[in-house]
Formats: sequence, structure tokens, C-alpha cells
Amino acid sequence: MNDWKGRDPEEVDRLIHLIKQSPTFQKFERNNPEGLRRLRRLVEDGEPNLNAFFDRFLLLAEKTDARRGERWAQQYGLTQAETALAAALVAGGSLREFAEQSGKKQSTLRSQLLSIFRKTNTARQIELVQLLKQ
Repeated sequence: MNDWKGRDPEEVDRLIHLIKQSPTFQKFERNNPEGLRRLRRLVEDGEPNLNAFFDRFLLLAEKTDARRGERWAQQYGLTQAETALAAALVAGGSLREFAEQSGKKQSTLRSQLLSIFRKTNTARQIELVQLLKQ
């Protein structure tokens, strides 16, 4: 991951989304509303000083996602498919978006979501997301 120019737009969007979830960036953005726009431009333009940071950030995010998913699987008995769906929802995605990305039918994902609700003793997506973010 040394060259950000020509980077897949979906990867850039994922990276920006992960950064936006960071409490540090949220504080920065409140004080500097142009921050996200500037960050996106730097990523898309391939700012060389950001490469090492983004490589470490992505690696840490992937490890964190994996550990979090393992915890959810153990704590709530979620399957691998349910864990992937839960992670997408916690990251701010929707069923429709996850269906498009994963190639699964929305009806399948709805069934998985209902199973997640049962296992976590929740009834709505917002409630589920709040629980899993703890």
C-alpha cells in the first residue's frame, strides 16, 4: 500500500469511514468542518506522508474488527455470517449496502438480522448497534 493514486474508490470510502468513526477525528471535525474534505483529497491525491499512517491504521482496524467479531461470536453465539453483518451495521452500513457488497439477498440478511436480534436480546438495529459498540 505505497501508492494511493489510482486507489479503488471503495477502499478510499472504507478508509474515510473508519477514520470518521475515530473519536479523535470527530473532535477534529467539530472544530474544523473542512477536515474530512481535506483528508479525502489527501488520500485520493496520494499524499506520501500519509501512506505509513494509513497502512498502520488499516492493519489496526482489521485486527480490531477481527477481535471484536470473535468477542461477539463468543459472547452472543453469532455465526461468521452474522458477525460480518453485525460489523457492517456497527460501521454504519445498511442491509441494502451489505447485500450489494456481499452478493447476498436482502431476505437472507433480514433472516440473519432476526437471528442476531434473538441472540443479543435486542429488537431494533439501533439498539443492536449501541449494544455492540460497548
